[in-house]
This record gives sequence, structure tokens and C-alpha cells, in this order.
Amino acid sequence: MNLTRRQWLGAAASSLLTPGLLKAQTAPQPAAGKIIYGFEAGGTGSKLGESLIAELRKSHQLPLVMDYMTGQGSRRSCEFVKNAHPDGMTLLQAPSFSMVLFPHTFRNLPYDSKDFVPLANLCNGTYSFTVGPRVPKGVDTLDKYLQWVSDNPTERNYGVLGNGSSSHLAGLSVARSKDIALRAQSYMGTRSVVQDMLNGTLSAGFTPLGATPAELASGQLRSLGVCSAKRWCGYEQIPTLAEQGVGDVDIVDWLGWYAPAGTPAEAVHQLRNIVAEAMLAPDFVKYQKALCAQPDALPAASLVERIQRDEQVYRRLVKLNHLSIDA
Repeated sequence: MNLTRRQWLGAAASSLLTPGLLKAQTAPQPAAGKIIYGFEAGGTGSKLGESLIAELRKSHQLPLVMDYMTGQGSRRSCEFVKNAHPDGMTLLQAPSFSMVLFPHTFRNLPYDSKDFVPLANLCNGTYSFTVGPRVPKGVDTLDKYLQWVSDNPTERNYGVLGNGSSSHLAGLSVARSKDIALRAQSYMGTRSVVQDMLNGTLSAGFTPLGATPAELASGQLRSLGVCSAKRWCGYEQIPTLAEQGVGDVDIVDWLGWYAPAGTPAEAVHQLRNIVAEAMLAPDFVKYQKALCAQPDALPAASLVERIQRDEQVYRRLVKLNHLSIDA
């Protein structure tokens, strides 16, 4: 027997008050809720989302599943959840650039940040400008890489996590600051960028810092700089791009969970509490650290203010780098 959508949320609230209730043999099993994610499985965001879902299953017996809806750099998944019935059964996982950057880079974006209610910030993270074995080992700084590209113009492609994304914007900032022609190559997720660098198809790309610890440790991949204004905790040996002359780059993305606008206030309150509690679980915190993702204690309700603040920052950077996309 499956519960109705409205009953599912009630069961979720009950599990918060009475752990184990949903496991009782006398209780009907609720239909699975979905977390819609617009990138491929296997990347940093995927791993964090799956880890949090596992905690919610364990602590509150919530029958959640991750549903991967790749394409258009998360715009497709955002539009899908915007149009979903606002009952708590269909939620969105999306990087912050989907909410704070895309409205300024895409002329015909089919959604707005006001179409969603923030539930949680899973983490803060930044990007590494990473090079693979196609780039000579002596190229160990950003300027040396750019000189190599100048000498080898067919190598000017760099991988990004979707056109119009923050990693795309970071690449444009490098090109503008250093007065060099680079070309963004869009991917559906971190795993694909990394695979193409490792197999020699792609020379460089922006990857979430912490997504490739084994490859960086072995020297298969090399980080030439990080996109945050300050060196990142755990990777202090890697200089920032700002230190290397790209002064406008200070990109710290965050990974959010959202409900569609119109979701009942009580349901939003319940979901925020349940997710916030699960994020304190030692296993999830340990996983955050392993992926070099910084926890963020900002209350979910305050995420609206952060979205508005980040939008102002990215609006300026978009204008500065003349980033505008019709699609």
C-alpha cells in the first residue's frame, strides 16, 4: 500500500517525533520522494546528496531517492521542480549558480530563484583549475599554462560544468585578466571532465576542489589554482587564481536543496528541521570533509538573503565578462 503525497509528508513529520514509526509493520510504507539533480552521478554533488539521503533514511526512515535529470547544466531539472506539485514529494538539489548566476547569463531562463523555497545548504565549495597529463609536467603555474596555450593554440579548450556556470565565468575571468583566448567546453558533470583529462582528450578544466584527491596525490592531475579569494582549508599548498593575477575571481558555490514555491509552510518547516538534523550526523560531516566541502551553519531561512546577496555579486561579474547566452 502506498501513501498519498500529502500523507508522505505527514509520515516524515511523524518520523521526526517518533523515530522508527515508519518501520513498524503496522504502518503503510510511503511512496518514495525524489531529489531531482541536474548533473550526472559520480560527482561531488552527487556523492554529497546520496550521503545525506542515506542519513535521512537511517535517522528518519524517509524513503527518498536521487533522480538524475541531466542536461542544460541543471536548468532542465530546475524547470521540472518548479512545475512539480508543491507537496514535498519532489525536491531539487542544485548548485548555487543555478539560482544566483543563471538569471544573469541566460536571456530566456524558464525559472527564477523566487520559484523555489530553500531548505538547506549541504556545503560550501570552490573550484580548482586542474590540468591533466596532456599538459607538460613543467607547467606548474597559471602563467606557464597560459604561455603553453599561446604556443599551442589548439589546446585552448578548458572543461566547465555547463555553459553559463560559475566555472565558465571563472574561465572568462582568467581569459580577460590575462588577455588570452580560451574556449569553454561544457560537460554534464565532474566525472566526465576528469575522465577526459585523464585519457588525454582534454588538457585542462575547472573541477570541484576535493573531487580528485587520489589523482592530485598521484600527480595524474595537477591543480594550478583555486577560485576562492583565500587558500582553501586542507589545500593550502595550492595558490589562488587571485594570487596569480586574476583579481576578480572569488567563487564559492554552495549546494542547496529546495522545495517548489507554494509548498505549505508547515511542510517546509518540517523538512528544514529533519534535513538540518541529518546534516549533523558524524558520517555526513566526515564525508563533507573528505570532499573538501565546508559545512555552513547558516539557517535555511537565511538562504534567501544569501541568494539575493550572491546575485548582486554575480551580476557585476557577468557584466564585466560580457557573459550572455540565448539558450
